[in-house]
Order: sequence, then C-alpha cells, then structure tokens
Amino acid sequence: MKSIYKYLIAPFGLIAALCLAIGCSEEYKYDTDYSSYDNVSLKINLVDENDVLSVKLANKTHALTIAVTPEDAFIDPKAYIYELGDNTVASVSVDGTLTLLKVGETTLTVKFRGNKEITTSCKLKVEPTLVSDVIISAGDGIKVEEEKTVDLAGYVAVIPSSADNQLLTYSVKEGYEDMVEIIEGSVVKGLQQGPAIIMVNTTDGSNISKELNLEVTGKIPVSEIKMNGAEKLNGKKVAVGQAFDLATVITTYPVNASNPDLRYTLVSGADAVSMDEHGLITALAAGEVEIKIEAADDMGVAPAQTIKFTVDAAQSWFERALWKIDSSIKFSNGNNYTTDGSNGPLELALDGKAGTYLALTKPGKDYNGHKTPNGHQLFVVVDLTAEQEFNYFQYVHRNNNKNFQVWNLTMYGSNDNENFTLIKKDIPVGPNTTSPFKYEGAIPDAKCRYIKLEFSTFDPTNGYNLCIAEFNVCKK
Repeated sequence: MKSIYKYLIAPFGLIAALCLAIGCSEEYKYDTDYSSYDNVSLKINLVDENDVLSVKLANKTHALTIAVTPEDAFIDPKAYIYELGDNTVASVSVDGTLTLLKVGETTLTVKFRGNKEITTSCKLKVEPTLVSDVIISAGDGIKVEEEKTVDLAGYVAVIPSSADNQLLTYSVKEGYEDMVEIIEGSVVKGLQQGPAIIMVNTTDGSNISKELNLEVTGKIPVSEIKMNGAEKLNGKKVAVGQAFDLATVITTYPVNASNPDLRYTLVSGADAVSMDEHGLITALAAGEVEIKIEAADDMGVAPAQTIKFTVDAAQSWFERALWKIDSSIKFSNGNNYTTDGSNGPLELALDGKAGTYLALTKPGKDYNGHKTPNGHQLFVVVDLTAEQEFNYFQYVHRNNNKNFQVWNLTMYGSNDNENFTLIKKDIPVGPNTTSPFKYEGAIPDAKCRYIKLEFSTFDPTNGYNLCIAEFNVCKK
C-alpha cells in the first residue's frame, strides 16, 4: 500500500495555516479533499478489548492520547475534537485533558477535525479508588475499662488515604458478645474483663476484613505523660506578667485512661509565679521556678515530668517556647505554609532567629506548587496558650527586599479562635529597605489568647511569597 504520510502533509499545512489564522474551532468547515484518508483509523490509547477506558477518580485528570493506523500516518494532536456524553462524570479540554468529576460511565468520542468521518469512541469508566488494606495500630494493646467506652476509629487507618469510600463497619466477632458491645459506629463498650475481638470491614466493595484485638480491663492507668513540646520551656527566661497554660500542651496516654487528669505541683518559685491546679501559670516576680507534673490516678505507671525556668524581671518580650501558629491557607500538599528552601514553616517566626522565616505564597501566585487563590485574604493566628495582656509588638522582616515584605497589617484578638475583635487596623510595618529590618510599635491595650495578623497590603506583582522572620508582643 502506498504510504499515506505524503497525502497528509499538504492538508496539515493547510490546517496549521488555518489554525493560525482563525484558531482551530470545531465550527470551521474544511474545503480540502480528504479522500486520501479513507484507510486511516483512530484508537484511544489504554482502551481495553471491550472498548472501555478505565481511569481512577483519585487521579483527578487523565491526558488522552490517540493511536493512528497506519503507523506512518501523522495527525497532529491539536487536530482532534473530543466529546463526552455526560459532562457531569468528566469534562474534557480542547487538548484532550480529562478532568474527572465523579464515579460513573459515559461515552467518549474523538473525531479528526479535517474529516469527521475519521472517528473513534469508547466507554469512559471513572472508577473509585478502593481500599487496598486496613491497618490496625495497637501500640501496647487496645484496652477498654469495664463499663466504659473506647472509640476504635483512632486505632484504624485505611490504605491508600486517597480511597474514595473510607467508611468502615465494626462488629463483635461471634463468641465475644458477652465481653463487649458496639454502642454506635466505632464506639465499643466493655462488659466484662477479658479478651475480645472486633471485626473491621470495608464498605467500598474491596471486601477487606480485619480482626481487632481488644482487652476489657479494670482501671486503666496513664502510662505516659506526653509533653508535646512543653519541655522547650526548660532553661528559658520568662517575662514578669506573662501567662501560659501547660494544660493546652501536655496530654496523657492512652486516651481512654480511667483518670486522664494531671497533677501540677510547684516545687519551687512560689514567690515568682502563681499556678492553679490545671497548670495555668502567671509570672509575678524574679525567681527560679520548678514544676512537677504527675498522673492524678496515683497508679504509679507514668513517670513524672519536670519543667524548670526563670522569671527574669529585666526581660520585657514574652517567651514563645509554648506558642503555636497557624495560617489562613492549606496547600494541596497539606501544608499550611510555603516551602522556600530550608525556610517556610510557620514556627520559624517564633524561633528567635532573624535569619529564618515563615513563607506564604501571595494571592494569585504559584510558587513551587504552592498556589494561593486570587482574592484570598492571607493571615496567621498566633496561640499564646493563655489569655495574655499586651500593648506593644515587634515585627521582623526577612530582609530589606520589599518584594517579600508585608507593608501594612491589621491585628485582631480572640479568646476562642473564632470571634475576633479589632486591636489596630493598617499598621505600617513596611516596606523597610534599610537595616534593621524590624518594626516595633505601641498598640491599644489588649487581653486575649489568640492574635490574628491580617496582611493588609504588600507588593502584589513582584515576589512570590510573603515572609515573616519574627513576631512577638509584650506589656510596657
């Protein structure tokens, strides 16, 4: 058979010229004689023997490619028209990129623009991502106290995390009905002491079933006191007047311990701080402080913990070792900050180092896959762990490059992290192009646990990220 390739060159020269002149629109009527294409056929790649193209919903998109027969025939990928029977299952762009919208089936048709009789079609099947495994994380064993309940959901995870239906069912294995009962969903109640088995089953059609071993016990002791970063306070200097709440940081394990409470004892420093039974501390005067943290169940299983710090009368800025920080955005990778080399994490604005900084991508920009939507209001919220009085703040820029700097910010306060009250609007912290790169200024007297810094103005064009090297407050 004579090669069809030479017949296709001239028509495609014409197609290319016409596309440049008016754009490749489906409505354009080609006048060229395409009789030489009679033996050309198309096939959508990855279609199976039943003419079905199966794609996973979790993939989100799929780029269509077309095989042309005979192999030496050439059709430019831009010369296809893509059609879907049901645009609620998926949508398709002019370049053949499928955007997967929901699980379902529809018809996919591909036509050659130059001769629409050259066409192919298949069934497009958008499939759910099924659970491939159920992982049970037992640690030192899952226990429930007699006549108490435990939620097993925290001990169970599905693989992959992108599975479309992650719903699991929990049931008592036959023979163990006298030991435990399902109260609701994944919540199990212990009936009498001894071992029990709970069956965990998937509901997405993957038919995975796992056994979860459970022990019904008497009193469950606290086995560990988790400091969760509270140990960072050791050796620090705290300003007079500063308040912080250890109970917002320190937790106990396991979560279903019979008595999960903690006992806080002031070993030394009674003149330096006040402390209530729940670990709420206020610095009063200079002195050395030692605090002992023990499990209140008096069962002696969990080792006691100790924190030692100094109240320094000469220090004005607050110690930030226990502070936490969050932002207004979560990127597609799950992070609430923009990675910028070794910088980016939000806590770098609280680490006492001017050379490190948090980073957030500006609205409408995309930096290394961190995309902030146009019009998004960027802000960060700093958790002081306890209600705190302050009337002065410090803000340190990354450097003297105004492209990365916040120029004006608005400050709010809150005690519940939901309802915020204005502290001061449009504070001019930049641009700062000369050293030092910090701003210090007075603000109205405030008393709150959470501080929101809303970024009012900055350069919207130059630079991808907003960066903050340091932030702190104090009472003067």
